[in-house]
Amino acid sequence: MAEVYIDEATGNDELGTGTQNEPYKTLAHAIYKNEGAEIEFRIRKDAETPYDKPTDSSLKKAKKNAEGLKKKAEKAAQEKARADDRQ
Repeated sequence: MAEVYIDEATGNDELGTGTQNEPYKTLAHAIYKNEGAEIEFRIRKDAETPYDKPTDSSLKKAKKNAEGLKKKAEKAAQEKARADDRQ
């Protein structure tokens, strides 16, 4: 099972890849980017603490937020397609 890393202090949702050297910033983004994959998430609040498994409640909240990210991306893709059709 692959591990995906989230560092809430120094991670980056735009440029991060989920590796330990390039972690995501938010758990929701990590879930969104790895939808459907068998993933073990590792999260930390700052560089001084070790990576650990997220709590069940933080996973539940992040899954809901990831669904929102997915809907937002789908809407943006639809709007882009409509704009391309007009040209």
